[in-house]
Amino acid sequence: MRNLRPASRRGRLLAMLTLATSVLAALPVGSAHAADAFPSPINCVDNGSGTRKCFGSFRDAVKAATNNVVTDAPVVVPEYYTSTFYNLRDRMTEANPNLSAILFSDSGFKGNGVIIVERGSCKAKNNPEHPVPGDMGGLFLWKDFGGIFDNHVNSGVGLNNCLIAFHADPYYTGIYTSPAREVNLVNTPLVDQVTSVRVWNPNT
Repeated sequence: MRNLRPASRRGRLLAMLTLATSVLAALPVGSAHAADAFPSPINCVDNGSGTRKCFGSFRDAVKAATNNVVTDAPVVVPEYYTSTFYNLRDRMTEANPNLSAILFSDSGFKGNGVIIVERGSCKAKNNPEHPVPGDMGGLFLWKDFGGIFDNHVNSGVGLNNCLIAFHADPYYTGIYTSPAREVNLVNTPLVDQVTSVRVWNPNT
């Protein structure tokens, strides 16, 4: 798959990965993860206004994403499809109705790398003046958070009725998934290849 990042940006990314993570051996397209992309927990919050912070625990990220309302989240992400996860999700969205998604570094809604995304509520109609109906914005993984999540997002779940779509290339281009409430990449060319993520409001 073509990589559109210039060499200088690739160099910066590799330098950051050396400091924050261990670089994985290249995996064949569509293969399963040999190991977590992030050996140490990296839990980040993006509020959509240029403020991006990362934390060592999922609990601290949830506290930041909910303006210190939900303070007792687990230290690591609870297993998906469990009452623990669903209860936490509901409390988070009640505390902050502008939360739009949680993204995970690995398939199966898990991994040490997590991003909590805030782009606005998707429970009401989208702004009719927005250039793309339903588009709430998203993440440019090749540069947001210093690029450490580029090609290291493989699953995600929408919050507050939002849908998410994964794209292989910058600015929501390349092969992609259809907007959905859950995205879980398994045995697809997009595994370890996601470079941008878009949030959609289904109420256009």
